[in-house]
Amino acid sequence: MQATLNRQAGKRLPELDGIRGWAALAVLLYHFVGEVFGVRFPHFQNPVLTCLNGRLAVAIFFVLSGEALSSGFFAGRGIDQVTGLALRRIPRLLIPIVAVSAIVFTLVTVGLTFNVEAGQIVRRSAWLSQMALAPMSLTGMISFATHGVFLSSDPNEQYGPFLWTMSIELLGSIVTFVILFAWSSTRHMPALVVSLAGLLLLATFPCGMYADFLLGIWIAYARSVGIVQRWATNRLMIAASYVILPVGALASGFAMATHYDGVISPVIAPIVVIAIFCNPLAMWVLSGRFSRFLGKVSFPVYLVHFPVLISLTSFAIVWCEHRGLLNGATAFAIAVGSIVISIAAAIAFEPVEVFTKRVGQRITRAFLIQRTAKAPVVPSAMA
Repeated sequence: MQATLNRQAGKRLPELDGIRGWAALAVLLYHFVGEVFGVRFPHFQNPVLTCLNGRLAVAIFFVLSGEALSSGFFAGRGIDQVTGLALRRIPRLLIPIVAVSAIVFTLVTVGLTFNVEAGQIVRRSAWLSQMALAPMSLTGMISFATHGVFLSSDPNEQYGPFLWTMSIELLGSIVTFVILFAWSSTRHMPALVVSLAGLLLLATFPCGMYADFLLGIWIAYARSVGIVQRWATNRLMIAASYVILPVGALASGFAMATHYDGVISPVIAPIVVIAIFCNPLAMWVLSGRFSRFLGKVSFPVYLVHFPVLISLTSFAIVWCEHRGLLNGATAFAIAVGSIVISIAAAIAFEPVEVFTKRVGQRITRAFLIQRTAKAPVVPSAMA
């Protein structure tokens, strides 16, 4: 594992994508199993499923965002790398959200959503039945997808209640870019400043989620200077990782059960990420083909599982209930089927991802060409 970390100290670690993929899968399990069926079938709220805290998975996303946005900078690719990422960030978030909001709008408009009745059946009227209510307006959908989702941590439940993370993602990304630009210009900003700022935010609810971006920056810096690599070969750290990971899962479950997950999850998330780096078994699993596949489709999965929930999942609940077939076994089958369908829908979402990437590349290329054209010409005698 040391050789792998050293070889990839300046590159994107596939394990990071694996972490993101499994975190996305945890969110799906959290929503489709515990949130949908946990009241009607209380045995779904068992200790194992309770540890699948969706908010912890989201906090891990934010840590990985801070790490991913800054790893290239610390790997020596400089401020151009940061500039390119900053230019691509808004289209990276905006275009897929517009696409999935249009899908939700279409499903509701043509009458293919069944979540109102399904929410009553599973006794989740205050949650499931309040989503994606008709009628919807095209202007409302566009307003939500283009700016509303980014300006509120409590977005309109009509179009995407699970997208409350996007306002934090955008602002956290902006903060990350500002720090990296400052780091580049001063060239002596100590990592300690970022660490202390992150710790301060962790202690300031509800700002803990933003702290995870800063701690992600710190992890990227620590990886670039070899700190993470040394930890990954330290026997004490390796042994500790086998304790930290299950304890972190239990703490996550406790946080969700006691409704303190908004405070505890942001603290646990960076610790879990570092423990994964130090755990040979976790690194081996996360570098596997399936984990890397999950990582590739993690963002589309996160986006499309809401329209799956209000349409196919809800239809299956209503269909089974009307035929007297809804029980613990069929509920679990519906949950698993919903996860599989969400992954398949994420694969089908690939054209949107490709288009988004092309738009980001064109924006970056146009900016760099313009900046080059404006650069002063150096006389050949002085070159």
